Amino acid sequence: MPLLVRDEVKVRLLDVYGWKDREASMHAGTASFRVMDYVIEEQIKHGNSLIVEGTFNPTYDDARFQAWQETYGVQYSQVYCYAEAGVIRQRFTERAALDGHHVSCIEAAEGLQNLEDYIVQGKRPLNVGGPVVMVDTTDFAMVDEDAVVRGMGG
Repeated sequence: MPLLVRDEVKVRLLDVYGWKDREASMHAGTASFRVMDYVIEEQIKHGNSLIVEGTFNPTYDDARFQAWQETYGVQYSQVYCYAEAGVIRQRFTERAALDGHHVSCIEAAEGLQNLEDYIVQGKRPLNVGGPVVMVDTTDFAMVDEDAVVRGMGG
């Protein structure tokens, strides 16, 4: 299945327009979600399945995903990954130091502050029906991939 990754879309936008400051990054973030909306809708309206990865927020995203359900009869399955807050912060910081192209590197401390907002909101999958598999990724060695697949109906 095709994989659509929100951070990768954002990085491509920042490659074109450049990272100037947090405001420019936030605009690129918003634009990346709108690009994803276009790709998602084009795929599902033609009956195609895809995997979408991003930090979706039910407050903003439920209505859009629910509208696609109503319009196209799409069925969703969610794998909701989470980890302990300290581990999330550490991974973000390490990724920023290792990967000169990733959004975490470009945004540095400003991006980490945005990440804090998601940590504070807690675990909140989208309200779109279908299976939701909650996966604690604090220790990747403890993730039971077979159980994830089974939880998705596979």
